[in-house]
Amino acid sequence: MTQPNTPPGGGNQPSPDGSGWQPQQGWQSAQGAQQWQPPSSQQGAGFGQGPAGPQQPGPWQGMQPPYGQPPTGQAIGQPPYGQQFQAPKPSKTPRILIIVGAVLAGIGAVFVALFAFQLSAVIPYAGDLTVIDGPTEVVVSGEEMKVIYATDPNAGCSVTSPGMSTPDLALGMSMHFSLDGVDYDAIGKIGGPGEAEGVYVIECDTPGTVAGPAIDIAAIGLSVVYALVGFGSLAVGGVLLIVGLVLRSAQKKRLRMAQ
Repeated sequence: MTQPNTPPGGGNQPSPDGSGWQPQQGWQSAQGAQQWQPPSSQQGAGFGQGPAGPQQPGPWQGMQPPYGQPPTGQAIGQPPYGQQFQAPKPSKTPRILIIVGAVLAGIGAVFVALFAFQLSAVIPYAGDLTVIDGPTEVVVSGEEMKVIYATDPNAGCSVTSPGMSTPDLALGMSMHFSLDGVDYDAIGKIGGPGEAEGVYVIECDTPGTVAGPAIDIAAIGLSVVYALVGFGSLAVGGVLLIVGLVLRSAQKKRLRMAQ
């Protein structure tokens, strides 16, 4: 005896009118053959509409992606869902170095300018000097002191003081300066504290001898301090400024690559 084809989920059911067997729900007869059609719990459902009632999860739903692969809908290289990419916060070190370097360079420039001004005020210039050419008169007022400078440190001079008194020509210190490429060294002095004021007559046996104001040693020392502070600040500030600029350039490059 031949058995009829049994549909999934059960066998054929008898027809209500007693005419025979009818396929179970989901089966239809077409030209003597049975064809399976999925059951629908709601008649008239349009295309794209799901059946009423809860849907059964497919075999792929609820499964985790393989290890090392991003979840569905997430591109490789993107941050996890719900998290935003944050660029690395730039360091403040380059900015601090640039600011400190610029400040030190500015301070150094000011001290270098002070050094140049102080040095120019200390060193005698041509208008302050009296050239000794034969017997030459030099006026000294009050306790003013003037120094005799010569291009030859071994030059000899004779000095006549006011009132024909014997002047004290010993300077007690060395002084040196350059003017127009010529070096001058102190060989004596006229006037000063305890000395007579008035007209002194100076005569020297070597050309290139002059009389002029004394060089302020304290001012020279101050100008040296200005020079040390000024050039030192310029050097340190310049190094810090260059390092800061280099670090900032490298930092900007890294930020561009991280974007």
